[in-house]
Amino acid sequence: MGSGSGCLRRGPISKKDMSHNVDRSAISQVWITSDKMGPLNENLIHFSFGRPGLLRVLFDTTSQSIQGGISFIKGAYAAPTSKGAINPKDGQLYITGFNLWGSSSNGISALQRLRYTGLPSYRPNKFEVGTEGVVIRFDSPLNAETATDPKNFRVKRWNYLRTEEYGSGHYKLDGTPGQETLPVLASYISADKNRFSFCSLI
Repeated sequence: MGSGSGCLRRGPISKKDMSHNVDRSAISQVWITSDKMGPLNENLIHFSFGRPGLLRVLFDTTSQSIQGGISFIKGAYAAPTSKGAINPKDGQLYITGFNLWGSSSNGISALQRLRYTGLPSYRPNKFEVGTEGVVIRFDSPLNAETATDPKNFRVKRWNYLRTEEYGSGHYKLDGTPGQETLPVLASYISADKNRFSFCSLI
């Protein structure tokens, strides 16, 4: 990343959980074992019943503890997404689900297909976390002017309270309720424009 690599000084960073406003009701996952799903080949796909929808799961194994990230796969989900499998005939992902309660979907049931169209994808496919920032790699080149403007990015942090209750609110590092917004000090893009990093006081 050139000058952007200064964001990645290694250090112990705690694991994060998925926020309820992203997915309040996780139900299953499936690995893309096909070679016909383009950028999603060999990726882990998470199924959200509550949202509903599919999320691409990303892993950072370069830190002292494994980090996780997610990227929402936009689509018209006609019903809650519950289960999925790769069709061995066409190599595409088929999804099914039905509604009970607790989903934002009004649909009763559906059988749908997620297929690779060959069009460019601009989803994140990899990331690395450091003590002062994050490097994110994308499926396709980014617009350099947009990616190098720190005003285009927001960084928030919070903790969860571990209890027997279902879920948790967001808590600042001092234990009070809420989130903290951190300043984005700089952002950089790689020579191939597929990676950018932003520096923030994480």
